[in-house]
This record gives sequence, C-alpha cells and structure tokens, in this order.
Amino acid sequence: LLGITEEEMQTQVSDLGQLAFVQSLRSKMLGRKIKASGRTIVDEQGAMMLADSASFVEEDAGLRATEIRAQWRVA
Repeated sequence: LLGITEEEMQTQVSDLGQLAFVQSLRSKMLGRKIKASGRTIVDEQGAMMLADSASFVEEDAGLRATEIRAQWRVA
C-alpha cells in the first residue's frame, strides 16, 4: 500500500524521525478511500481489521465534491 519495504520504512523513520514520518503517512493516506479485504476481530475494546490486501480507491476529487454537495444539498 505504501510502496516501500520494511527496511525503507525503518530508514525513513531514522532519517526523518517518528513525528515527521507519521506526518508523511498522514499526508499520503488521510481522507483517501481504501479498499481492503481480510478478517475482523471484535472484542470489548473495539474492532480491528487484519487485512489480507489493501489498495487505494482512485476517484475524481472534483466529481466526489459535487456528489457530496448534492447529497447534502449545499450550493
């Protein structure tokens, strides 16, 4: 999903620091749709997904914004 190996991830964390690395993940992933398949575990603390595969769902941001405005009836 990230397009990097575990070793590359460790190198980025070492080079950038944990906070900057997390910020880079946020900028890449926050607000994006992801299609995932796998299993879920639900207990008294909440739910967790164990993904077998995951990929970003590419969509036209302008079209999606228009759909949301129409759904919410906002000009």
